[in-house]
Amino acid sequence: MVNTKIQSHLDLLKHKEEVRKEHTVLLVDDEKANLEVLKPILEEDYHVLVAGNGKDALALIQQKEYQESIHLIISDQRMPEMDGITFLEQTIPIIPRTKRIILTAYSDVEVIIKAVNQAQIYKFLLKPVDLEDLRLTVQRALEAYELEILNASKDRFFSIVAHDLRAPLHSLLGYSDVLSTGIDKLDSKQISFAASRINISAQRLYQFLENLLEWARIQMKKVESRPAEQDLRKMVQHILELLENSASLKEIHLSSSVEEGTMIYADRHMLEVVLNNLCNNAIKFTNKGGEVQITAERHDGQVEVSIKDTGVGMDDEVVQKLFRVECSQSQVGTAGEKGTGLGLILCHEFIKLNRGSISVDSKPGEGTTFRFTLPGSA
Repeated sequence: MVNTKIQSHLDLLKHKEEVRKEHTVLLVDDEKANLEVLKPILEEDYHVLVAGNGKDALALIQQKEYQESIHLIISDQRMPEMDGITFLEQTIPIIPRTKRIILTAYSDVEVIIKAVNQAQIYKFLLKPVDLEDLRLTVQRALEAYELEILNASKDRFFSIVAHDLRAPLHSLLGYSDVLSTGIDKLDSKQISFAASRINISAQRLYQFLENLLEWARIQMKKVESRPAEQDLRKMVQHILELLENSASLKEIHLSSSVEEGTMIYADRHMLEVVLNNLCNNAIKFTNKGGEVQITAERHDGQVEVSIKDTGVGMDDEVVQKLFRVECSQSQVGTAGEKGTGLGLILCHEFIKLNRGSISVDSKPGEGTTFRFTLPGSA
C-alpha cells in the first residue's frame, strides 16, 4: 500500500512537469540529421513528435490521441513521395486549427507563396534555418493558435450563457407565475405538478451554474488536482441515489456492478463531477423505460469505468465535437431537456488533470458508452 502511494505521488509530480509543456509540435523531415538538430531545441519547451515523411506523419495525425494535442506542424518542403505542401494540405480536414510552418530552400519560395492559402501555412522559413528565428516563429505560431482557440471558446461561452441559461429560467418564471397568480384555481395535483417542474428547473439551473463556474476556474488556471484514494463503489452509489428522482421521471433503470473494494486514485470532487455529468447525460438521452449501467474493470494498475445507456446514440460527427468547447452544441434530450455540452467538456478536462483518458462509443439508435480510465490504488 505504501509503495503504491509513493509511486502514485511520483507519477503525479512527473505529470505536473509534463503539463507545463502545454503544446505538442510535430516535426516532419526526411533528413535524419535535421531532426537530430531541431528536436532537442524544441524539446526544451514543447512535447515533440517526429516523422520521416508525409505519409508517416499523416498516419500519426489520424490517431485520435494526437488529434487534440498537435498544435503546430513544422515540415520540410522537399520530401520523397509527398512534398510538404501536399502533406500540410491533407492535414487541414483532420486538425484544422493547427498552425503550419514549412522549411524551404530559396528556389522553392515562389511555389510556397502560391501555396500559403492552399495549405494554410502560418509562415515559411528559409534554409539553412536560423535557430533563434525558428524559436521565435514557433512561439508566435503557438500564441496565434491559443488566441484562435480562446476566441472560439469565448464565442461559444457567450452563446451558452445567452441561449441555455434562459431555458431553465423561462421554466421557473412560467410555473412560478402560474402558482402566484392562480393557485386558488388549481387543485392539489396541479400544484404538485407545477412545484415539481420548478424544482427540476432549479436543479438544472444549479447544475449549469456549477459547470459554468468550474469551467471558468479551469480557464483561469485555478484548478489543481488533489488526488487521494477513493472508494469508487460508494461514490457511484451516492451519485445514483442523487439521480434516482430524475431517472424515475422517465422510468429509467439505474444500476451499478462496481465491485466492493474498487479504489481509484483521483481528486474526489473532480471524480464526483465526472460521474454526475456522465450519468446525467445518459439519463437525458435515454428514452422512457431505458437503462443506464455503470461498470468498472481493472487493467494493469488502471481502472476503466464505463457508463452505458440504451439511449438515442450519436453519429461520428457529433462524437468528434463532444469535448471541444469551441464547437460544442446544445442537444435536446429525449424528454425535451435542455443542455450545453459543457458538462462533457468539464469531464474531459478533469480526467486529464487526474492523469486519465476518456473515450466514447456510440451509434445512432444503439445507445452510448462513455469510458474513462484513471489510476487505480491497491
